[in-house]
Order: sequence, then C-alpha cells, then structure tokens
Amino acid sequence: MSVDHIVQLVVSKIEERKLYNSLEFETVTSKFWTLIKSANNSDEKSITREAYTELLSRIYRVLAPLYRDAEMKVQIAQEWIYDSRNCEQMNQNLFTKFLFRIAHQWATSIDIDEYCELLNKVYLRIIHKKIVRASGRSDIALPQIQVTIDQEMQNQNEELDENEWEQCDEDEDEDDQHNYEVREDGQRWRQRKAEEAKADKDDQKDVFLTARDPFYFKEVVQFYQPYEQGQKCAPPTVEDFEYDVLTDHSFILPLGYPTEQYLSFVKNDVHKAHAEMKAAKKKTILAMKRDLYTGNDNAKPNQQASNLDRERGLIDENNRFVTQNFKMHRTLPALHVETRAYMHDATYNSLRRLFVDNSTLQIRPSFEHPSRKGHSDRASSLSKPLKRFSAFGFNPALERRLNYVYTTCKLAGDKEVQMWLNVNYLIVDPVYETAFRADVQRVETHAKMAIKPNEEFTRDEDFVNVTTTFKDAVQIML
Repeated sequence: MSVDHIVQLVVSKIEERKLYNSLEFETVTSKFWTLIKSANNSDEKSITREAYTELLSRIYRVLAPLYRDAEMKVQIAQEWIYDSRNCEQMNQNLFTKFLFRIAHQWATSIDIDEYCELLNKVYLRIIHKKIVRASGRSDIALPQIQVTIDQEMQNQNEELDENEWEQCDEDEDEDDQHNYEVREDGQRWRQRKAEEAKADKDDQKDVFLTARDPFYFKEVVQFYQPYEQGQKCAPPTVEDFEYDVLTDHSFILPLGYPTEQYLSFVKNDVHKAHAEMKAAKKKTILAMKRDLYTGNDNAKPNQQASNLDRERGLIDENNRFVTQNFKMHRTLPALHVETRAYMHDATYNSLRRLFVDNSTLQIRPSFEHPSRKGHSDRASSLSKPLKRFSAFGFNPALERRLNYVYTTCKLAGDKEVQMWLNVNYLIVDPVYETAFRADVQRVETHAKMAIKPNEEFTRDEDFVNVTTTFKDAVQIML
C-alpha cells in the first residue's frame, strides 16, 4: 500500500469518527436505543440478539426493495455476527456503530444531515404512538402517510454554480456582488449573492411530466390527523403521557409502496375514465347518426358532444393543492395505515395524461439533504465533518422501478376483476406474485417461452427487485 493510500485511509477514518461522534447523530441513535430498550422492558446496558433482530428486521422492511422473510432471516443473522463483534450481547457503543453502518450504506452522500434524515424517516415508519390519558385510559395512534409526487427537484450533485461557495485569494478586494467569510482552517471563501425572485404567486404553474425522467416522492408520516372516517385518536393534552412504541411488522410498509399504490389508483382511474369516455362518445355519435338518418332537423352537436374529448377525472387548475384519500392493497393481514395524496392540481392533471399511454415509471425518495448551500467538498474543520456528494446522484436500492400490466386478479372478498398492477411489486402478496408469473412479456431465462427477448442494454442499477436478491441489491448499491 502506497503512502498516499495510507494517508487517504487515515483521513477517511478521522472524518468517519467526526460523523460518528457528532451531537446530531447521537441524538438520533439515542431515540432508537430508548425505543428498543422499552420494547423489551430491559434495564440492562446492552441488548440481546433477539432485540437486535426485532429492530433490524423492521428497518429492512422500510429500506429493502423487497423483504422476503426466509432470505432476510439469514441476512440479519450474518449481520449480527459483524455488528456485535460475535458477542452474545450488544452495548450502546456497538449499537451506535451499527446504526452508523446502516446510515452510511443507504445514504446517497457522506453527510451527517442526510444520515440523520434517513434514520428519522425510518424511525417514524417503525413506531406508533401510545397515549396514557389522565383518566387512566390508554389509546393507540397509528400513523397516516401523506404522499406527494413531482419531477421537480434541485440537483444536489450539480457542478458549482454562481451561488455556490468557492475559494478565493486572501488579498482579493471585496465587492457588493459577493458574500465573504474566513473559515476555521484559515481559508477565505466567497459566494455570489442570490438575486431576489420576482415571481407572482398568482402565476399558473406550468407542469409537464415525462416517463423518461424519475419521479421524486415524499411520504410524510403524520399522527393525530383527521381521517376519512373522522378523528380516530385525539392528540394528547398536557395532562396525558405520550411515548413511542415499536410497532408490529404488519403496520410497516417499504419506502415507495404508498406512492406506488397511489400511482396504481390513478392508473386504474385513468383507464376507467377513458373507457367511459369512449362509450359515451360512441353512444353520442350513434344518436347523431340516427337523427340524421330519420331526418331530424334538430340533429346538431350538443354541448355534451363538444366535450367528449375531455378526459373525465381532470380537475380545474387554480394553482392549488388537492387532497385525495386512497386505499392500499394487501391480502393478509389487512392494512390499518391510512394514506392520502397531496398533489398540485396541474401536476395531478399532467400525471393523468401521462398514464394514458405509459405504464412504466421510476420513483425515488426525495430528501432535504445533502444540501450544497454554503458548503463545498473542500470545506472541513476540526469539529465539522467533511461533506462529500455522490457523483451517482441517487441510491439504486431505494429507487422503485414500476411496471404496470393490465391483468385479471382476484382480490380478497371480491370476484375476479381486471386492473392495472405493478408486477415489480414491493411487498410479498399472492395477488402480485400471480400477476408477475402471468406477465408473458417478462423473460426470466432464454430457455423459457417469451414473445420477444429484451435485447436492450440494461445497467446494473436498473435491476428488477423481484428477481434480485437482497445481497445483490446491496452490492449494486455499494
């Protein structure tokens, strides 16, 4: 190993230590430690392998592209040996290192803010709230997930532009167009001042969506929100006691599944609307032909006929956000997590138009961090860890590649119906598994019958989660 490699290794270890020992990261990991200790009613200074398995299995149910019980049982057993240093129990120090490994592997860039944001998102997906009222009654508040989708996202990995910090000479004269500062390492930096935006709030948002670009989704976990059937659990008062509880596996959904279910809802609604529109158009044209054939002088296109080409389901665009409640599918056990979408009206209409002819999409989680504002890859100090941005731009293991196929399926308690289903499913369910096996366009091996093999070049990161093991997905991610 060369001297340069040794220096790089030492520097990376120092930066890793600063990330690991930061107050922000310690605050987040303390929540997980308290949660798992209370779930096991333990006062010990360490946790057992069973407690570790309970937590990590829930974390991977959120992060993994597809959680298969048998596969993940073996995977978690192997990770316990590494994280516990092959000991019988895990102390808090090893527990913090274990969570740091998860954040470091699954985050896109090396950034303490992104690590904490990722772990906080996971934390909210694996808990529910328990409230002990002043009267002694106990209530449980299950989460509600609000989905927002758009293709507008600031490129976090773009090259430095005019508003980014850049290093400058120590003797450079200051001007009115830049901000200047001297950092802890003694280097002088400058940043061009941002121009004030002059946008009119009343301007209509112009939205154009394309299936070639990925969609970015936000799935915000909320508690004590009004549900479709009304308020199920009242928020705690100052006299009540509220605490977090490690929730059951049946309440945990992977990142992207609520978004995929909303897109399925829209796709099927678009299909239904176009079927109704075609039927109404055909009926109106036949009526007009009949009137012309019988010599009816009143056979003129009416107002209804002039609007036949307008898709049913589109909403008026008034530059506002609309809320839609929708149901997610799972055969057994039934889902008790409420979901709703919060969409801009122009984005919603553009999404419906996109779904008329498209059935494949890519969705990625949207994160607030890392942010390049006021930072640079070269900026570091003794106390603040270095921030490095990924050149790849996203985590392929957190991207969900959706492929909707119109197929016949049998839902629980219902007769056979035809609907659009995502065959690259995100949860193990007999309905999805049947649709995946029935998709004749898919090619598993060249030895099996197929209509036409897909000979297009595919990248490793464009893997199909159904046919890719968790270990292979992690290798692609890393």
